[in-house]
Amino acid sequence: MYGAYPPIQKADLDLSKITTADLNKFYQRPGEDIIYYIAEVRTNGQVVVREASEFFGGVTKFNGNMTADLKQVMRGEYAEKQILLTQRSADQTAFVTSITQRYSTFSDMASNLLKTLINFYNELARNLRG
Repeated sequence: MYGAYPPIQKADLDLSKITTADLNKFYQRPGEDIIYYIAEVRTNGQVVVREASEFFGGVTKFNGNMTADLKQVMRGEYAEKQILLTQRSADQTAFVTSITQRYSTFSDMASNLLKTLINFYNELARNLRG
């Protein structure tokens, strides 16, 4: 749900300069009430632009006269999304921690192997001298 807001882009929005990094970015043409978003950037450089109402599932206006039931439903949906994002963040943190631990383990193994080879080389050199 959204209301009108000032244009994000300049009036001379050049679609030829859009890249894949601009996917799902919103803009509004000056003088229009319709908000658009960049839906797709194809390999041939063609840009697909759609109305934002499609992005939000057909909701185009903010409803200021919400019933208590509708508010409760919306708060429940928000809480569910917040929980999902929190879980996703925890999963990502655990993944990064496991990668860091693996890196530390392999780094320690490589260092210990190098120390062992140097000690073996020094021992071999001492035995050849004596």
